[in-house]
Amino acid sequence: MTDSLERLFIVEDLKQYGYCPRIVFYTRCMPGIRPRTFSMEAGRDDHDEARRSARRRTFVQMGLESGRREFDVDIVCPALNLRGKLDEVVTADSGEVIPVDYKAAGKAAENHRLQLAAYALLLEADRRTTVHRGYIYLIPTRQARLVKLRPADKQTVRQLLAEMSQIVDAEAMPPPTPVRARCAGCEFRRFCNDV
Repeated sequence: MTDSLERLFIVEDLKQYGYCPRIVFYTRCMPGIRPRTFSMEAGRDDHDEARRSARRRTFVQMGLESGRREFDVDIVCPALNLRGKLDEVVTADSGEVIPVDYKAAGKAAENHRLQLAAYALLLEADRRTTVHRGYIYLIPTRQARLVKLRPADKQTVRQLLAEMSQIVDAEAMPPPTPVRARCAGCEFRRFCNDV
């Protein structure tokens, strides 16, 4: 079972794919070479602190009077070839299910929207519901940013998962990101001899 879980993409892979498709190639086709960076460790510490403080927060930023919070929610969906660990799931008194993804960033980005859409798909499969919105919780500013999840967002996630599967199945290195500035701080830079 663990081996079959390891073959599934994780939601983080979508963010990495959007940053540079080669990251998915390296992590999936050349496992075990990824170095741990200081920022990765710091991000984990930030997430731990955000979870602790979330227990004391109200639901006002979400436009709710009350609800129920779950933390570190593992969700697996073999049909999507995807799994993930969601930072927080809020279930409103109305029954609405809302994913919340914590980010150690100053603003929400498009790749964060894709991650949230992926979590929405996982929740829809797991809880047999439709997820219309989610939140990016920006740790530095302690603000929850509303993300309205459109059907197109979910379709984009499905398309990206298909593209990622093609890369892994063919074990074919994709072209690097066209945004070369990203290469400067990439932990895989030393493996890309063409950038």
